[in-house]
Amino acid sequence: MLAEPGDVTLQREPARGWPDHAAVAAFKDDLARAAATQSRAGVTETVAAVLDKWLWAVPAAGRPGSAADVSLAVRARMSAAFAAAIWRHPRRTDVLRAVLDSNPTTTGETALALIGGDVSGIQRFIYGTTTSHAARSLRARSMYVQFIAEVASRRVTEELGLHPLSVLMASGGRFYILAPVDRLSRLGDVSGQLLAATRSAHGFELQVVLGGTAFSLDEAGAGMHAPRMGDVLARVSESLGEAKRHRLAAATPATLTALFSPGASSGTPPPCGACGADADFNPDADANERRCRFCHELEEFGRRLLSDSSRAIALTAPEHASEGLNRAFGQLGLAVSVGRPGDAARVVTLNSTAIPSAQPTSWGFTWSLASRGGQPADFAELASRASGRPMLGVFRCDVDGLGATLARGLGEDVSLARLATMSWLLDTFFAGRLGELVEWDARLYPVYGGGDDACVVGAWDAILDFALQVHEEFAAFTGSSRTSQRLPRIVPGI
Repeated sequence: MLAEPGDVTLQREPARGWPDHAAVAAFKDDLARAAATQSRAGVTETVAAVLDKWLWAVPAAGRPGSAADVSLAVRARMSAAFAAAIWRHPRRTDVLRAVLDSNPTTTGETALALIGGDVSGIQRFIYGTTTSHAARSLRARSMYVQFIAEVASRRVTEELGLHPLSVLMASGGRFYILAPVDRLSRLGDVSGQLLAATRSAHGFELQVVLGGTAFSLDEAGAGMHAPRMGDVLARVSESLGEAKRHRLAAATPATLTALFSPGASSGTPPPCGACGADADFNPDADANERRCRFCHELEEFGRRLLSDSSRAIALTAPEHASEGLNRAFGQLGLAVSVGRPGDAARVVTLNSTAIPSAQPTSWGFTWSLASRGGQPADFAELASRASGRPMLGVFRCDVDGLGATLARGLGEDVSLARLATMSWLLDTFFAGRLGELVEWDARLYPVYGGGDDACVVGAWDAILDFALQVHEEFAAFTGSSRTSQRLPRIVPGI
């Protein structure tokens, strides 16, 4: 049955008869609108988003006797990514014949590559604000990190000559890309470009690192059965760890020169009241209100996002060298703004699965905890909403043992399709469902949510109630109990 688009509520509803003619008609209408997209890549991206919207809860067919635990939407994305990687392989005829014939001689060759990208420094970047007014920028910083990962993954696919649907998974500041094995030789140059872009805006506080590994068709498995894929993911994680430890190895000569050359100084400028950097935007303002250009534009970005009725982010080609908010984005080839202008290369709607009326070149949607709730509030104001003493509470949580579950917990049933389905569902819970819970209580203020973790601040008594509610919701979401040790458990920090 077609799933209700965007419905992440866990309430049980009466089963509807099949076919649901209204849902089928809406599904066909969305596909027709996707087909009207002007660019070929835009058509496929928008169609994939339509499948995510309607088929996220429809199971794909698997092996006889296997669990129907992979959505049809994810299976379609996996098929597209593998087809694109094989088509771009220099020996695609041989690789395709090996796939179709299941020839053990050729399937043992390393034909494909799994590339991982990770935004390093997220925690420090989001939570490293310095004043009582920090809450104003926390959510905007969270959104910024989310779209740094989006823009970086698109830059990687562009530089490697890949289709945008080669991105298998993207959430929580990490993404995975499927590519022909020969693209690994170009990974160092692309890493240098990403490092230069983020360094120019953030020094080494926030960076995008890349790692990857080659793997064989035999390791890729058949369909949704790939018992050796856990080893492939482990190798990617090791490669990412190595890249983080030696991040300057990918730096360009210009980056190294800028890093180690002495800079001119004209005295000590006043610090930004949000991040502590030089306040070059309004240095004469009150100490708490001084801002560097980046933090000023970031706070304006957050305010516009919450007041804009479209709740959409537009990715457009930068017209000139950008400063402030779009300095890193511009060097990665895209500028980010609130709204949905007609000339946008891509529009991403937040917490809405409605295709924009002004048809963009490419459309997608995402869940965003940070874009929920009302306008930014100060910590003191949040604390004053508590019953009893005006104190602030902080809720942070993540999934305990998720790494071990991804690497070993699925046993011989592991596959990229299952991992992508798990990633999508976890992101739906932490960025989507938690956002609904936050919106129902004005005493709560969302900061970050996505991947497998979340952070919410608010009145201390509301935070305690929220922590218990999240625990119960996650137990229902995973079908586990409080005492279950076999399934992922949520670990709240208060």
